[in-house]
Amino acid sequence: MSAGRYFCKQQFLGGQHCDDRPHTIQCAECIEMEPRVGELFSDVTLDDFIAERDAVLIDGDLDKMIAFHQIYYSRRPVPPRETVEVSLHKARTAVLSLPAEVRAASKAWLEERGYKSMDDGDVG
Repeated sequence: MSAGRYFCKQQFLGGQHCDDRPHTIQCAECIEMEPRVGELFSDVTLDDFIAERDAVLIDGDLDKMIAFHQIYYSRRPVPPRETVEVSLHKARTAVLSLPAEVRAASKAWLEERGYKSMDDGDVG
């Protein structure tokens, strides 16, 4: 197991966690934040990351999504634009901190194209 920083999945998706501090070990409810440009997430708080992520998701610009991916997931190759577009809409349905109308529009977009939403049934 790496010595990265871990954060609660619920907190990452805009929900609450009983513990506000970053975890130093991974548990069932936590995910590892990947290195940012070759360094651990020491210069970015979770709140900063969430604010930037939410802004990119709400904007919906695929080039901004790709740039976000290159900054925060630098170890992974950038997927094809079609995959980025589907991922954008899937992420919008999953992230609880986004406006309901954005989440609903993305759920409709996914369903029209035969994809499954990532919401937990709370998006109409």
